[in-house]
Amino acid sequence: MSYLLTPGIDKKARTPENILAEAAEFFQVDVKYILKKERSRERVIIRYHIFNAMRHKYHWQLVKIGKVFNQDHTTVVHGIKTLRNLMNVYPEIHEDYESFSNHLNKIIR
Repeated sequence: MSYLLTPGIDKKARTPENILAEAAEFFQVDVKYILKKERSRERVIIRYHIFNAMRHKYHWQLVKIGKVFNQDHTTVVHGIKTLRNLMNVYPEIHEDYESFSNHLNKIIR
C-alpha cells in the first residue's frame, strides 16, 4: 500500500482499457498497435505479456481475455504457455514481464 503514501497517485480500476493503456505506455507503443491483427514477433510477445498478466495477476477467465483482443480462448492459452516457455529460455523476456508486472502493481488496483 505504498501508493497511499505518495501524494497524487490514484490507482486505476482493473478494466481492459486501463490495462491496455498501461501496457502501451510501458512497451512504448500505441494501443492500436497491440490490438491490430498482425503477427510480428514484437506485437505478439506484448500481447502474450498482457494475456499472462490478465490471467495470473487478475485471475480473469480465458474467454474474457479473448474478447478484449477479439481472439478465441485457445489463442490466449497458447499465448500464456508460449510466454512461459520464452521466459524460461530468454532471461530478458522474463525481466520484461517482471518489470511490466511491477508497473501494473503501481498503477492498477
